[in-house]
Amino acid sequence: MKLLVLTDKYFPRPYANAMCAQELIRVWTQQGDSVDVLAYGDFDGMPDRWEGNAVYYVKTDERLRLFYYADTYRNTQKGKMAHILANVLSKVKGTILLPWQPFYSFSFPRRIYKKMCELQEKNCYDGVVAILNPLDSNIAACKFKAQYPDVPYVVFCVDTLRKTFVEQHISKTFADAFIWEKKILENCDAYFYMHSRKEDYELPRYDSYRSKLRESDMPRFKVKDIDKIPRYDFGEDGEHWVYAGSIGGPHYNPNQLLEIFKKIENSPKRVLHLYTRGAEADRIAAMANKEKLNVRVHGYVDAATLESIMATADVIVSLKTSDQISAKIFECMSYGKPVVHYSGHLDDPNAYYLHKYASGHVVKMYAENRDAEISGLLQFLNNTIGKKVDSVELMKEFEMSTPEYSAKKITEEIMRAKNA
Repeated sequence: MKLLVLTDKYFPRPYANAMCAQELIRVWTQQGDSVDVLAYGDFDGMPDRWEGNAVYYVKTDERLRLFYYADTYRNTQKGKMAHILANVLSKVKGTILLPWQPFYSFSFPRRIYKKMCELQEKNCYDGVVAILNPLDSNIAACKFKAQYPDVPYVVFCVDTLRKTFVEQHISKTFADAFIWEKKILENCDAYFYMHSRKEDYELPRYDSYRSKLRESDMPRFKVKDIDKIPRYDFGEDGEHWVYAGSIGGPHYNPNQLLEIFKKIENSPKRVLHLYTRGAEADRIAAMANKEKLNVRVHGYVDAATLESIMATADVIVSLKTSDQISAKIFECMSYGKPVVHYSGHLDDPNAYYLHKYASGHVVKMYAENRDAEISGLLQFLNNTIGKKVDSVELMKEFEMSTPEYSAKKITEEIMRAKNA
């Protein structure tokens, strides 16, 4: 089977949703399927092959190019200026195209569509798999489906299109983005949604599309055999807490996490290690130094080193302050270690997974009774530090969250559509 997978920033620093695409592609490749990738062009290297698969690119719109440039050259004056301009352009376009949020460009989806047609004529794909988000590639896929009705188009929706800022400050109707969801559902052959959002898709407005809706989950769960992973030397004594990933902004606001950690860092000595970077990381490092906190900011490390760090940690930390699913949560749980999730949103879907995880605990940062949250956290730590969740139990609980499960189900839908 020959597949074309649509996603956004793919390599070398893939966005979280593109990492989901990578996991699915690895499974298909191991099974002997041929997979090409159509990704968003970037400023940080664009190889034409990745892990044996061909990767093609489409030039993004001005807004995304500025964001990508700012991300690549974040520590330069030009990078900082690009970030400011990107935010301004984002607000201007968002205002003009408010009824069509989160849509920002008319030309970008057309470029993706033209590239898809070019690749289809050249490679004759058996199916198209589009990760959602991003939206633009799915708009292009809808048009592609009209041009090539015999090529199955499957959507793997790992994220919501809902714009939280618009919902909170402008209009719930405009923030909902059902105008785009409806268009995608009308054109696709199958639409996979995440298990944690099951209730969202039980609404009556989806009744017309029940035959296309399929339940799956974030394909990021893979049990780690920590006994085979080298130990990491943190260079100091204490109970080591590890957070790795993005920090800052509306999705990963660390302020309350740090306030709570301050209250427990010396009973016994606990050290919070942050493997991240950027302006927010620099701010935290300066604050930790000034207040003499047990917080260490290390920057990013390579994948093998991070695996060793996570496997050695006493506690793995996750954070979310929005209603988006964090793919990182599955990586955190895959080590079988205690995981403390700091939740900063009433509708945080990540809390659902932590409640299923035997060594997981959710700290509700928005709770009125902060002392009760801290007391519950300390009780959890007393009961779980040094313990590991059995790998068989993990696989049984999170089978739907493995890349093998989703890849198999997507393949089944492509074959069903082809044989219809």
